[in-house]
Amino acid sequence: VLCDPGVRCFHTLGRSTKDTMARESIYNLVPEQYVEQPKPPMYRSKHDPTAPVTGSTFGTHGTTQLHGAGVVKKRGAATFGPSNKTNPNPQAYLKRGAPLELPAPTAFKYPDARRKPAVPKVEDRPVMGIQTAKNFITANAVEAILQVPQGLGETEP
Repeated sequence: VLCDPGVRCFHTLGRSTKDTMARESIYNLVPEQYVEQPKPPMYRSKHDPTAPVTGSTFGTHGTTQLHGAGVVKKRGAATFGPSNKTNPNPQAYLKRGAPLELPAPTAFKYPDARRKPAVPKVEDRPVMGIQTAKNFITANAVEAILQVPQGLGETEP
């Protein structure tokens, strides 16, 4: 938004009024006095950083723990990366022109445990014509007769 020279702009969208006023002004000749604000001291909490978290359920996964429920429990396996991490040796780095030591190449072969069974061949025919002598209707009727009734709740008088 452009303003007329000598008229203050109040709708400057966060910019100072000097930016939006006329290009030439007597106020441009007056140097601005900049006072550097002193930096406040770094924030230090008044609470003990080594004290356990109170009133929190952090570390109480799924079960009610009354005694020491707010205590953070560190587990040995719950880390970011291996706990026995060692730094690399600064003298043993790969130097220019040094041969790269790789293991000898071997032919790739899928492990047999992951493989699906082979597709049957055309000559392998399934066994046909197997019949059973069981009478399923009679067997089902006998099973239904001998079965103990379910869900018959006793009604009290």
